[in-house]
Amino acid sequence: LLKQVADATTEVGALRKRIEEETKAHGEAAQLAAERETLLKQASDAAAEVGILHKRAEEGWAKAAEEVLRLGAERDRLLEDITAVQAEVAEARRLGSETSSAASELAAERDTLLKQVADATTEVGALRKRIEEETKAHGEAAQLAAERETLLK
Repeated sequence: LLKQVADATTEVGALRKRIEEETKAHGEAAQLAAERETLLKQASDAAAEVGILHKRAEEGWAKAAEEVLRLGAERDRLLEDITAVQAEVAEARRLGSETSSAASELAAERDTLLKQVADATTEVGALRKRIEEETKAHGEAAQLAAERETLLK
């Protein structure tokens, strides 16, 4: 029983370490959100100059596509980590049936991690929406540039 408790304690330590890593990944997602806000402000400033906006729209679309791919990959990695954490929780429950308090703590940590993943997924959705809006704005800017060129002719 003591060995089982020791094994379960080791398992809890490993889960805590993984949760710390996920928390760090969540912090990086917040940093990405701040970077996204900076990019959106730059796009808004560029709207004042239609000629420049057309060029930035092409550059912005490439960056946005890379960001969507990167965020999608990060989300997939987080989901894989959640699956691994859930497997570890199941193993900890099997080994530590006598240590129900440890199992309850692990379940609470898992729920926290699931919420963090849900928050990150929500952030990805919001970012995708912003990218769509930026793409629409870039399209409108390109149309204005074309109209300007027509009027100049």
